Amino acid sequence: MNDKKYDGVYYKFHKVEDLKELICISAEKFADNNAYLQKNKETGNFEPIKYSDVKSDIDALGTKLVNMGLSGKKIAVIGETSYSWILTYFTVVCGVGVIVPLDKNLPAGELLGLIERSGAEAIVYSSKCKKNIASLFDDPKTIRYLISMEETESKASGAEQLALPDLIEEGRDLVEQGDTSYIDVDVDPDQMSTLLFTSGTTGAAKGVMLSHRNLASNCMQLSMLFKIPEPGIVLSILPIHHVYEMTCDILTTFYQGKTIAICEGIKYIQKNMEEVHANVMLGVPLVFEKMYKGMWKQAKRRGEDQKLRRAIDLSKALKLYNNKTIIRRLFKAIHNSFGGAMQAFVVGGAAADPYIIEEFEAMGIPMIQGYGMSECSPIICLNGDRYRKADSVGKPVPGIKLRIVDQDEDGIGEIIVKGPSVMMGYYENQEATDEVLRNGWLHTGDLGYIDNDGFVH
Repeated sequence: MNDKKYDGVYYKFHKVEDLKELICISAEKFADNNAYLQKNKETGNFEPIKYSDVKSDIDALGTKLVNMGLSGKKIAVIGETSYSWILTYFTVVCGVGVIVPLDKNLPAGELLGLIERSGAEAIVYSSKCKKNIASLFDDPKTIRYLISMEETESKASGAEQLALPDLIEEGRDLVEQGDTSYIDVDVDPDQMSTLLFTSGTTGAAKGVMLSHRNLASNCMQLSMLFKIPEPGIVLSILPIHHVYEMTCDILTTFYQGKTIAICEGIKYIQKNMEEVHANVMLGVPLVFEKMYKGMWKQAKRRGEDQKLRRAIDLSKALKLYNNKTIIRRLFKAIHNSFGGAMQAFVVGGAAADPYIIEEFEAMGIPMIQGYGMSECSPIICLNGDRYRKADSVGKPVPGIKLRIVDQDEDGIGEIIVKGPSVMMGYYENQEATDEVLRNGWLHTGDLGYIDNDGFVH
């Protein structure tokens, strides 16, 4: 592992208090940079979308949504990761109202229940998810507008059917005519920006209310410990409705002025890595475990598994991973299999195997592990890119206070945290809120301990 001790110096980034400030500053500061790379299905090529284009689209769509009477309302979004999904999220939080990200894999009944509970008045959906919300076309409940990401639909009974591209163009016309009703909106950092429904595996799904300050502060906290290395192309592979993906990938990459390459799907990860020359990727432990096993399977097929084993053991013994030139030569085939540019994996969502972390580290691809939960926007602890331990989830991010309470004789107890990224509470559920938020401290329900170096396990 990296032996350099942390010297207490954090990376410096500009301060932001809300998501509108985060997005608008980055859009201006990095106007000519590529914000996104998205595969064009007709040409088969990844095509860039610049920061300046994102801001133009946000202003246009936001102006139209406000014009439609959606100011201060909740707007749901469902679909696979796409520029249209991200644009919807950014537009809503920059001055329309509250975004409600939905899990596209939920059963229709549960999904419709969450839409009704949220009180959303519009839903933006991808064509692949139309069947999930099919009943809304006949009985829209609270929904006033059904907005397709791709195409114009026929009129539904009780709700108007619209297309996102049309709304953007209509909004662009309004902006050109001098409509600044959306652009001039002031956002309260402490108002709810996102209503996120957690898994219902232990009962009914809870609605986590996250403010602008919650999410903006978590982006800053992460960026103080992990700086996306150049050329700054991050491959996005995780479900976008999860706050882990939204905060750590989408928002933080935008905040740092780097590029998100939108993966076509799990089975295309390696192919897309090579196509865009991604140098950072966030994932859950299972993704990296499969990649690790696949790497060994390929090495064995080529008759190079023993050679690879000796090289990894040598790297660990001599700490060669601190010398990028040597490590890239020694593990050239491995690096090429990951696109030739990969510099860091970031892992979270569950406990990662320390052995696999050490193996990737030895091959010159650091694996940065963190820990968090939706109720904390989500990151609580993170191993920095300049100091880390394979068997730890890192240290509390700057601004987060962490304690271990009700410790046993081994120092293991419940992890409780306090800080600007801790949620506002659970939506319309004061009893559940009071259960986990006590005297300003979030009781995570997770057990852990802190070692002598201040790392959390």
